[in-house]
Amino acid sequence: MNAILFISIALALLMATPPKAVTDAFQKQYPGLKANWEAVENNVWEAEFKKDNQSLEALFRADGTFIGEEKEISINELPPAVLQQLKDVKVKEAELFILANGTKCYEIEGRKAGKEFEGFFTADGHPATNPEKAK
Repeated sequence: MNAILFISIALALLMATPPKAVTDAFQKQYPGLKANWEAVENNVWEAEFKKDNQSLEALFRADGTFIGEEKEISINELPPAVLQQLKDVKVKEAELFILANGTKCYEIEGRKAGKEFEGFFTADGHPATNPEKAK
């Protein structure tokens, strides 16, 4: 029984350890900062860290390619075009995602018609792809 527990813990730790290419890319992008790592969809790694007293997340592909950075924002910081798309949504959380090329995307979580809602929008209010699922 103890051997199974040990193996389970070891596997969990291995799964939370990104490839060297990812940690090297993180250090290049954010010199000297430390991160907590999580494997997300499509072989993408998410780093959670603090920079200038602000909580941030950064996404990297397994080969070290930087996808972008996200941070939580207030509903008041959403562009008017995005707010227009959320008339029927009770927003719980909003995040600004800035892709490596500088493009902004907004992730919204909340409830719509009594059901969980998650949406991604461009700054001009058009639907966008979840950056974590982008290939």
